[in-house]
Amino acid sequence: MSNVYKIVQGDTGPTWMIGIVGVSNLTGYTCKMAVKGQSISRSVTEVASSRFYVTLTPAETGGLPLGSHVVAIELANSILIPPFVRETHLDIQILEQIVPPAP
Repeated sequence: MSNVYKIVQGDTGPTWMIGIVGVSNLTGYTCKMAVKGQSISRSVTEVASSRFYVTLTPAETGGLPLGSHVVAIELANSILIPPFVRETHLDIQILEQIVPPAP
């Protein structure tokens, strides 16, 4: 059973670090993320060391309906022979915001 990341609607989501064991240089690699069935889909450019950092923004979580969703994160390198592509699926649950946002 996979972990379910619980996120309050309108909050910053968790940060997922995506990389490859043994690879210290991400030159040539691309990272993309999307939420299944939603309009959230973008490239990920936040790179530190040998990992991409993927986080859902407050605007993205605020636009998701309450309930369960799947976040897909794809790491690819078309320069390698054979090309490398790996997609990871993460389960999230969007919860209702109880504390009202600051004015």
